[in-house]
Amino acid sequence: MKTAINSIAWVTKALITIVFVMDYDCVLAQKNKEFKIGIYDSRAVTYAYIISDLYKKEQEKVRKERDDFMQKNDTVLWEQTMYQVMTEQFLLHQRYFATGSATSILKKVEDKLPKIAKNAGVSTVVSKWELIWYDPDIVTVDLTDSIAQLFTPFDKLDKTYTQTKESERIEVDEWSVEEVVEMWKTFEKKYLKK
Repeated sequence: MKTAINSIAWVTKALITIVFVMDYDCVLAQKNKEFKIGIYDSRAVTYAYIISDLYKKEQEKVRKERDDFMQKNDTVLWEQTMYQVMTEQFLLHQRYFATGSATSILKKVEDKLPKIAKNAGVSTVVSKWELIWYDPDIVTVDLTDSIAQLFTPFDKLDKTYTQTKESERIEVDEWSVEEVVEMWKTFEKKYLKK
C-alpha cells in the first residue's frame, strides 16, 4: 500500500513537473515570438488608387450620373451634387497630400489584405500615420508597395509614386479647406448665378 502511494505521489510530481515545463516553454516561446505590425503610407496607396483602372471606372460611372443631374433644371439637386463632389475631392486631397485616412479606399480590397499580412508575417495592418506609439520591441514592416499593387501594377507606378512616399509629412489638420470654398464659389457663379 505504501509503495502504491509512493508511486502515485511520484507520478503526480512527474505530471506536475511536465505540465510546468510545458507551460514555461509556451511562455518562453510567446515571449521570444516577434510581434510585427504591417504599416503603409496612405498617401502612396491613395496615389496608386487614383491612377488605377478601378478608380477610372468608378469615376466614369459617377461622372455619367452627375452629368445627368446637371442637365436637369433642378437647383437643389445641383447643390447636393456639388456638395458631394467637393466633399469627395477634399477627402481625396487629404489622403493624397496629407495624412488622411485611406481606410475607405482599402475597403475596396480588404479581402486581399489577409494574404499580404500573412506573407509579411504581420498580425495587423495600419497606416503609418495612424500608428501613434508602439513598443520598441515590436517590429514594423512596410507594406506600402504590396498594398499599392492591389490597385496598380508596380511597373505602372511612376516616379510620382516614389516621390509621394519620400515627401514630407503634412498633418490632416494642416490641410486647408480653402480649395473647396473656391470650388463652391466658382460653382455658384457659373451655375447658380450668385
